[in-house]
Amino acid sequence: MEPSRTRAGSPTPSTAPGYVKGVVFEHVLEEDFCLISSARLPPVANRGDTITLKEASRLGFILPSEVHTVRRITDAAFHAAGLHCSVVAEIEPGMVLRDAGVSGLGVTVLPLTASRAHFAPDEVRAYRFADSQLHTAMSLCTPEVQPLTEAATLVRTCCVRLSGTSPAPPDGASRASRRTAFIHERGPAGCSGSGQDGLAGQPPGGGLLMHRA
Repeated sequence: MEPSRTRAGSPTPSTAPGYVKGVVFEHVLEEDFCLISSARLPPVANRGDTITLKEASRLGFILPSEVHTVRRITDAAFHAAGLHCSVVAEIEPGMVLRDAGVSGLGVTVLPLTASRAHFAPDEVRAYRFADSQLHTAMSLCTPEVQPLTEAATLVRTCCVRLSGTSPAPPDGASRASRRTAFIHERGPAGCSGSGQDGLAGQPPGGGLLMHRA
């Protein structure tokens, strides 16, 4: 897979996972990142739902540590544009980050579908980056040698269908939005470490993992 790139052509860290012995990576979808700010505060941009990196560089960010994919790709995009991303706090994704974002302690960067899974629509505002394309890939990780168990095979089939072949949702929500929100919010049964960054060990024997590269 090609590295993520800004529109100016500067590469951001590759979204393709590296080789891990004994693990097969199966790409299922890509996610765009957006800037998330609290709805309790005034809008941080003047052009509706878009924001430039220069505008964002004036804000204080709450981001995960530097080993996290979101942090690495965000830092690289600002660096490529010759700008500084001001990180006021390092908080790993979870309830603490959610509460800090809703309280307006800083802005953060998340895949749009992840923000929809963690925040109510009236809690935050989401802004697309107007001058940079930040995205990452999600892959299914399966054992290279051991065959999948029957349960894991069913889960894999479910994930693949959610990633592009399932019928459109009846309520009009986009297929991409609904499928990724399911993975972020639910973590399909049988998937250990759904949506994780990096890969801590190999998939359990005959099982599978969700991996965000």
